[in-house]
Amino acid sequence: MTETEILDTWLLKKSPKTQQMYTATWQAFFAWARTPAAEVTVPLIHTWLAQLPGSPATHTRKIRTLRSYYAWGIALGAWTDNPFERLATPDPPTRLAQRIPSAEDLHALVQAADQDSPAAYAFIHLLMGTGCALHALTLAHWTDWQPGASLWIFSSHGHHRPVPLGADTQAAIQRWHDTLAPASPTTPIFPSPKKPAHSLTVSALTDWFHRLTSAARLPDTLTPRWLRNYYGLTQLQQGVPLSVVQHRMGHAWILTTLPYETLAKKFPPSS
Repeated sequence: MTETEILDTWLLKKSPKTQQMYTATWQAFFAWARTPAAEVTVPLIHTWLAQLPGSPATHTRKIRTLRSYYAWGIALGAWTDNPFERLATPDPPTRLAQRIPSAEDLHALVQAADQDSPAAYAFIHLLMGTGCALHALTLAHWTDWQPGASLWIFSSHGHHRPVPLGADTQAAIQRWHDTLAPASPTTPIFPSPKKPAHSLTVSALTDWFHRLTSAARLPDTLTPRWLRNYYGLTQLQQGVPLSVVQHRMGHAWILTTLPYETLAKKFPPSS
């Protein structure tokens, strides 16, 4: 395979924005290096970094991008060495740590949901206890729930995966289910009040979430994504293997899950 073909297959499952950013980094480096990928050395990379503008965080992002490209080339058998693997990179400040709710915020949110309704209580617990995105909840029906075990999470791409549920999440779902009395297996877990056969939309779920954060007197910056981040971090803190967390969160690439592992090592459960 040519280097361009390797680039194309490496970018295949990435988002358009990521493809654009990674391609720009790849083109800039090899246009400067004027060297085949298999012949790039660590000293050459150091020379490139020395003349590269930008912050250490920008340098780190470019190194990690090219490190990933080389790892992909090794997996395809195009070359045997990854010179970017031998580079020490500064640990840039991560926004992930700033987008995980505190224990106090979670307690306030759960209390607000509990006071609101069994549906709201189940809604917040599902976000905390499965790490699913809002669009996944629009696809969730009662038939996807296995009492005492798990919830099948579906993506908009048709992929599905079972996510084990903790006792608190199970209890919250059971309480909401019992309130409906009876709940048909084919109906959405969170139906639209006007069209019970249809689920609440992502927009409606977002508005619902912000009404609950407002009731809990939490800042508007706290979003459902924060609860997904909380799930990923706590799973790794509890010792769940990285590859399992990747599967449960629905990450296509393990590199997406790695920042959670880095954060879990910095902040063990006792901290």
